[in-house]
Amino acid sequence: MLYELAPELKAYNEGELKSQKLPDLECIINLSSEKLSGMWRWADLMSEANKVSQTDVDDLQATLQFDDAINIQYTSGTTGFPKGATLSHHNILNNGFLWLKAWASPTKIAW
Repeated sequence: MLYELAPELKAYNEGELKSQKLPDLECIINLSSEKLSGMWRWADLMSEANKVSQTDVDDLQATLQFDDAINIQYTSGTTGFPKGATLSHHNILNNGFLWLKAWASPTKIAW
């Protein structure tokens, strides 16, 4: 599906995507172990982490807002066509918080 949306992805290195249809998308992270053209594998991305200074991380973190889009998750399309759901920092953290709260004290949660 991604290669249909951005066929030029096959010609780019990881993190260097320049797509006509998706001009703001620069990087795709693939969670599988399979190497796919133009995409980072999660393991490869993690191995790059030690090349970034804490100062760089802090500087970037200072530019982010809680409602910035940080993640696009694609559905499998079991109830229709596959589609992407865009999640913010708040969405991700709130989901984790509520999951932990439910598991830590299941009798206190009103479902």
